[in-house]
Amino acid sequence: MNESMTLRPVLGRPIMVDASQAALARIAELIGGGGSPERVAREVETIITAWRMEAIRAPEEVRERLAACCDHLGAGVASARRQVESSDAHDGAALRHQARSLAAMIAARDTMSSAYDVI
Repeated sequence: MNESMTLRPVLGRPIMVDASQAALARIAELIGGGGSPERVAREVETIITAWRMEAIRAPEEVRERLAACCDHLGAGVASARRQVESSDAHDGAALRHQARSLAAMIAARDTMSSAYDVI
């Protein structure tokens, strides 16, 4: 197979997008942009609402997607915690930014995990 070959959408065919990757990308975008934990939690709730509708026709697929996102967010929380713990205490601005990002990541993880009760 040619390594330089690119895939192009075919007119009339839907482009397959991994919903969990799209959700995680959106969450990362918000956190990277300095989104508050409350804002991130609201966005995750919006994602979950859409997934609840999809769960009517494909509950196992949505649960797998949810589990993958929870695993990824849990790993992100652990990584962010390590980053905060290893930060230079003298750089207050960087520490505040990392702490806010950690809080937003925790909010995303907790909100996503709570979806197990509704999906």
